[in-house]
Amino acid sequence: MITRNLWTSKGLVNGARGIVKKIWYKPGADPKVNLPAVVFVQVDGYSESGIHTPGWPAVDPSWAPVVPVTARWESKTGKSLARSQLPLTLAWAITIHKSQGLTLERVVIELGLKEFSLGLSFVAMSRVKRLSGLAFKTAFAITRLQKPSSQMQEAMQRDVQRRENLPFQFNDYGVNLDLYQFL
Repeated sequence: MITRNLWTSKGLVNGARGIVKKIWYKPGADPKVNLPAVVFVQVDGYSESGIHTPGWPAVDPSWAPVVPVTARWESKTGKSLARSQLPLTLAWAITIHKSQGLTLERVVIELGLKEFSLGLSFVAMSRVKRLSGLAFKTAFAITRLQKPSSQMQEAMQRDVQRRENLPFQFNDYGVNLDLYQFL
């Protein structure tokens, strides 16, 4: 799986996920030295309609063409520099935070030793469409999925009260704020 900023008929999609389907090199190019001329990535919802692309044989319209991008700049000493790369990122996994809002067919979840933040385990498990698409990398205690104990709830309530009673301290970090209007 890869992630990529792809241009689709719906516009630029930041972090679109897809699968590399075909890699083409220019005739006579050495794959050990040269970048591919184009990499085709299968992306759900992508269609070349509305985008001018040549008719590639044996290429599905749902495969987005990704070509190398060259960045050019000058060093501090005035030397011209350039770097060419394929704007693709390999993605074997994503964080629970990155998965929020996604609906996935299959997931393998590593919950870790403890809950980093209350509810993250639920968020991870709720991303999958069907129970048959859910797998766990390592075992965990069932208490991880149960309602917090009354002791834990009391501790959370005490923490909320403590935070509400903290004094507000403003630090201007030495900036003159006379020109600003505070509402």
